Amino acid sequence: MAGFAALIQALAALVAALAWPVAFVVTAFAFRLEVRQVLAKFPTFIDRIKAIKIAGIETQLDKVVEKLNANPVEGGVVSSVEIEAAAKIVAETKSLEDSDISVQMDKLCIEYGVTRKVMKAGFERTQIMNGILGRMRSLAPSLSQKLEFYKGSSDPGYRLAAVAMMQMEPEKGDLQWLIDRFRVEHAFIFYHAALVMKSMFASALPDKKRAILSAAADSLAILKKFDGIPDKNSIVVLESILNSVE
Repeated sequence: MAGFAALIQALAALVAALAWPVAFVVTAFAFRLEVRQVLAKFPTFIDRIKAIKIAGIETQLDKVVEKLNANPVEGGVVSSVEIEAAAKIVAETKSLEDSDISVQMDKLCIEYGVTRKVMKAGFERTQIMNGILGRMRSLAPSLSQKLEFYKGSSDPGYRLAAVAMMQMEPEKGDLQWLIDRFRVEHAFIFYHAALVMKSMFASALPDKKRAILSAAADSLAILKKFDGIPDKNSIVVLESILNSVE
């Protein structure tokens, strides 16, 4: 009797296991037209969700600029506003593809290039470029896996994005690449390259500190040979690194 009961239980379990797949197939067949219509709309639904997430990222970036304009950060260092925005964007972009986020960075790279070309040097242009950099920093952790791509670009806006990534994650700083900024870039970029070195130095182990000191000295030598008036702010940052060991 016990064996018969066990057999009944086993059969019941088998029927239960088969019931859902069978019911699903029967239902799907009965409502095949409706199912096709739903599946046809599914990509549109995904696109809408993606658009909402991208709009949320753009809102975060706009808030960064508003807060930076209201409370400028002394010395151009990474602000808590940018760090907070970056964390939110990383969380919001987990379901997005790299290309979706890259488009946002592309816009900033182009905006930087246009701003530098069409506006005269001065406080207003620098403030706008600081806002662009602030948004780049906020996006940087979501795209840091593409750092090599940005470093290797022939466009200064993309190279500024690489600097922004290193500012947010100093451990990814490339000393030789940073030294080269002082040979090929202009004041805004090599000032922020100097800030990367300073951040790297602050958290480096003794062996690494020596390499950073050497890089800072090389960069300062290049900067002082600049054809024109060297950027004073960059000199101050580089000298602060060298003077920190005295």
